[in-house]
Order: sequence, then C-alpha cells, then structure tokens
Amino acid sequence: MKNIYIHIGCGKTGSSALQLWLHQNIKSLAKANIHYPSTVKELDKYAITSGNGVSAVDAIRSGKGLEYFSELIAHGQNFCLSSEAFQLLDPKNLIEFKQILQKLNVQPIIIAYVRDIYDMMYSSYLQLIKRNLFARSFRDYVLSQKSLQQFQVIERWANAFDNIQLIHYDSVKFNVAQPFCDVLRIPYGDMRPLTKTKVNRSLSINEGELVRFMNEQYVRQFGKDASAVFCEKISNALIYKHPELETEIFYDQFLYDDMETKFIEQINHFNSVYFQGKNTIQVFRKENKPITEQSAHIPDYLLICMQELLKMCTVISPADHSIKKPETNTVPPLTEHDPRVVPLLVGSAAKREASNLNDALTLVQAAQVLRPTGTIIKAKIDDYIKRLDEKNEA
Repeated sequence: MKNIYIHIGCGKTGSSALQLWLHQNIKSLAKANIHYPSTVKELDKYAITSGNGVSAVDAIRSGKGLEYFSELIAHGQNFCLSSEAFQLLDPKNLIEFKQILQKLNVQPIIIAYVRDIYDMMYSSYLQLIKRNLFARSFRDYVLSQKSLQQFQVIERWANAFDNIQLIHYDSVKFNVAQPFCDVLRIPYGDMRPLTKTKVNRSLSINEGELVRFMNEQYVRQFGKDASAVFCEKISNALIYKHPELETEIFYDQFLYDDMETKFIEQINHFNSVYFQGKNTIQVFRKENKPITEQSAHIPDYLLICMQELLKMCTVISPADHSIKKPETNTVPPLTEHDPRVVPLLVGSAAKREASNLNDALTLVQAAQVLRPTGTIIKAKIDDYIKRLDEKNEA
C-alpha cells in the first residue's frame, strides 16, 4: 500500500518556507521513495509558492479526483502534496477524497502545523493588510473574530481522516522541516538543510500601519475599482527591500484577555487530543520573540503626502490588472508650486506647534522639500528653530 502525505498549509505556520525546502529536496525525497510532484524547475530563496497541491484540490472539487490521483500513483512511489489550498475542501469534498484513496489502496497521512493564538491572529492580520486591502485596526480585527480557522480546518479533516499528525509551529519555528521529516520517517541529515532565510516575512509595526493607511485611502478613492494588487505590490516592495528584517509583535493585554476568554476551551481540547494534555498550544508566550506594547507611529507629514499621492495615482483594474485612469476624483499632477499639499503641511504644523514644536518643524521642513523657494515656509522654519532654542535655554 502506498502512502500519501498531505500537508495542509494552515495560514501563517511556515508553509512557504516548508514548501521551498520540499522543492529543494525533490531528489532526496525520491531517494527515500517519496515523489514530490512539481512543474517548477527552480525557486528563488525568497520565493512565495502555493506548494504543489493546488491541482489536486481543483481535481477533487471538480469531480476529477480519481483520474488525477490514478495518474499520480503511477510513479510507483509514495507521494507528498503540500498546499494552503487544502484548507478549501469542504466535508463533502473530504469524504469523496477519502473514498478515492480507498479505491486506489492509498494510505493517507495528514500533516498540519498549528500556532499559538495571539501570534497567529497578529500574523494573519498583517497578511490581510499585505494581500487583501484590509484597513481596520488590529483591535477591531481581533474583537470581530468568533472562531479560529486553523482549528476549524483540522476538525473538518479529522472528521474524515484518522491519521492526523499535528505539529506545534511555535515549538519548531526555527526548523519546521525537522518534525516533517519525522512524520515522513526520513533522517533530516539526509536532506538539504532548511534555508535560514526568511520567506514571506511579516510587515513591521510601522510598515503594517503605513500599508493599512494606504489601503484605507486607496479603497476610499477607487471604491469598487480597487484591486488587491495595490497592497501586494507595496508590501512586496517593502519585504524584498529588507527580506531579513526582524519584525516585532504588537502586544495588547486587553486583546490577550479577549482571546483567552473566547478560545481557551478549544485550546484545551486540541491539547488534550493531539498533545497528550500538555499545555502545548497557548494564547501567547513572550519568550524568544521581539515584543512591543508601543503602537505604530507614522509622521503626519508622511500620511498627508500619501493621501495626496493617492489622489493622483491610476487604478489597477481588478479584472486584468491593467492600468487605467480613475473615472472620478481625477486630480492633476502636483508641481513644485501646487496649491494643495504645501498648505496642508503648513496648516498641520500650525495645529501642532502649541503641543509639539519638533513635529511642527518636521512638517514645515517637509513642505520646504516640495517648495524650496517658499519664503513663508523659510520664515516658519526660522521661527520654530528660534523658539526651540529659547525653550532649550530656559
């Protein structure tokens, strides 16, 4: 009887890194009698992939699963499929999938990683900002969550399949491949090591807040014409500019308490069923991770400039990703003497000068970048510097 190893790529549990590693080890897996089908010859070390299971999921959902898997097992080996798309299979799909494997005399071993709740929520929130034009605050997002997708997916699969191998991501996040090898019964030392490069890193707190703000302004500007390609391009530019950036987790005790109240029963259930009753899955643990309780701060002048730039930009058509001019709210390009942006910066500075002269100075200096010959701006800068000097002397 052949084995099929199905890795369900639950969201934000290291699937991209694991799939890159699997692809890099196709030959090593084959030597261990495991076929990892792939149509891609080579992947960049920072590549974000969908794994190799999307075609299988499509076949199952379209009623062509028997044909697909009959062809797959013709390779004469055990085989391994990995994809986030396996989360999409509903109970009916899963029963049909099980029946297909029984007809083909194939033994399924289901592998999934689960994550501590706060970490998973925060990482999922940033993923929505990166890929789905999400624009709500983290607090709003958490308070709106009534269930946990990772638990729902695993319970759905467990209702159809018996052999579920659950791995706690937070316990193995520095090498997600090692426990995977244990399930495959392959010595990790026989494989090419897992790359230490980060794959699909999260946004930093300030990056996340900036993209969230831009999503909000962009959707407000273009409405139904807004395309998620917008946030994807911006996020990818940030990530690929600094792919190894160490990103922190924003910690809010109020949100921790909310998660614990809502999900502690599910946590205890999964620990009991899959981790021998140990306190393996937790709401949050502070050890060995960068944490901050300071919320993001984006300077006012930068937000104002972003607003104005978005008023000028074209919109990416969600239909074919072609570029087209917005039909409404069209604003002519800015010039050095544009009557809109500079007054916004100077006006914002005037509002801030009573409470924070340093911020006010920063704003008018930004205005001077746009209009370097402005005499009023120069006078404002001189005035703010003089007042700051007097304040420091006092």
